[in-house]
Amino acid sequence: MYHNNLSDYIWWCGTVTFDKSPLNLFDGMVFSQLAYANIEDLPMSDKKEMTLRELHSRLYQTGKFKNTGLGNAAEAERFFDLVCRSKRFSGVVLENWQTTFSSEEDEQFVAMAFRTQASEADEASEAKEEGAPVRYLAFRGTDDSVVGWKEDFMISFSVTSAQKKALKYLHDALRYNGLYYVGGHSKGANLALYSTCLCDDEDRAQILKPI
Repeated sequence: MYHNNLSDYIWWCGTVTFDKSPLNLFDGMVFSQLAYANIEDLPMSDKKEMTLRELHSRLYQTGKFKNTGLGNAAEAERFFDLVCRSKRFSGVVLENWQTTFSSEEDEQFVAMAFRTQASEADEASEAKEEGAPVRYLAFRGTDDSVVGWKEDFMISFSVTSAQKKALKYLHDALRYNGLYYVGGHSKGANLALYSTCLCDDEDRAQILKPI
């Protein structure tokens, strides 16, 4: 039996831009997967933002793409290529990325924001009226490092450095005008829920939902 996956979603909906069809659960899954791309390996000190098309050029076409997650590397590369070439995602702006890896602090943390256009058909229509974008804040899940796995176990009985950093990242990110979705895969989902549950009411008012 054939099972549909996110690649099929890109094939079916990849020509429909965000101003025509609102950000949805599947888009959140795509962004959460993109959070595993190895942006920390790029010399981006001169860049504050870039489209996914440009990220594709910097990583994939230069042969520097690497999937930091635990999935099949070849499939991850094909998916990254498919997403960044699609009409729906190629113009999405990647911004506000933050990466930390510390064996001393037992911390593996990566977060980034994906900026899209608001659609009149979704919950963010008020942002559309104000000319403000809708952003998806994505937290990376566990990578293939010992530090990342150790931190996974620590989450079960303590507050970790990554959770504290996620809360601060969320607070700082929300200073920009617009509305937000927050999410991630695996540990990234834990960081998304932790930060949205513990943020203050003023911050929470800008968050549409964690997905």
